[in-house]
Amino acid sequence: MISDEHLMQCLMSYGRATVQDFVTRSQDIQDAIDYIRTERHVEVLKITSFVTKDLVSFEKITDSD
Repeated sequence: MISDEHLMQCLMSYGRATVQDFVTRSQDIQDAIDYIRTERHVEVLKITSFVTKDLVSFEKITDSD
């Protein structure tokens, strides 16, 4: 079984295809569950990187250094 943190690192470093290949070959159902959770976290991070003022238009958050 692979840890959530390690799965997230692999996903960010190697992309989805490599991680999906690992998960499909794994005999442990927990790996599949962890992968789905990790994908959900990635999608949430994508959504939270945007901001809106009027609930209609969204802008990507940028650092204003």
